Amino acid sequence: MSESVGSDLPFRVIAILQDSQPAEEILQLCEDVPTVGVGVMLRDADHSPNVVQNLAKSLLANTLPQNLTLITNGCSVEEIGWRHLTSAELRRKEKPVSPFGASAHNYAEAQLAEQFGASYITCSPVFPTPSKPKLGSIGLIELGQYNNLVGIPLFALGGITTVDRVKECLDAGCWGVAGISFARNSTLFREILSLFS
Repeated sequence: MSESVGSDLPFRVIAILQDSQPAEEILQLCEDVPTVGVGVMLRDADHSPNVVQNLAKSLLANTLPQNLTLITNGCSVEEIGWRHLTSAELRRKEKPVSPFGASAHNYAEAQLAEQFGASYITCSPVFPTPSKPKLGSIGLIELGQYNNLVGIPLFALGGITTVDRVKECLDAGCWGVAGISFARNSTLFREILSLFS
């Protein structure tokens, strides 16, 4: 994929929040590294809209850094312009009116997301991860094949626990990375942001 494919996206890193605990740290890191666009995906593991709406409310009470884009997962929040479709929502073809990304766990879902008009895709899990043990991992070779077959930005997700893994995903052609674990580790998150600055 050429570098220009994702140039309209306002973020290269997506930090996935499932609770408000790391939110303040992420806001501070975004202020500290203002040259890197960060998407903060508000998500509940059980896809509860109430949890996502409460996360949104707590974050929107802050002055958000200019380089931060909020993204909701599993529901819409009026004040937040970006949505991320779960693979189930994608298969049901529940297209939001706002810009959106989508989850893909296989090539058919990635292709569907592109055809449906997604602005980006998270491909997962790239590496083994305790949050999705039954899925298995797609690995770097298959990730590279996804990048060669779709024409929208891909974000590697799943098991992104080291800077070396981030580099491997970028070498495989990904536009960026997404993760839960690095959102909870401010040292790793800062190192990842420095790769893009």
